[in-house]
Amino acid sequence: MLVTDFGSAWTNTGALTVGYSGSANQLIVTNGGFVRSSTADIGRIGNNNSVLVTGTNSVWTMSAYLEMGESGAKIIR
Repeated sequence: MLVTDFGSAWTNTGALTVGYSGSANQLIVTNGGFVRSSTADIGRIGNNNSVLVTGTNSVWTMSAYLEMGESGAKIIR
């Protein structure tokens, strides 16, 4: 998933999941992109799933909790 440039937004009223049981999935928020979710689950079972929030005014916000890698490998940047 790629959310890039000011004015680009992804709003999810439920959980945002990146790579539940798959591997090498990515969420990239860059150049002022905006992501909102109530919760997030990154790579519960899969390996090498990642999230990168980079660049001026880039934002990922959650109203509850973030859960990362129940049993898979994690990459945090």
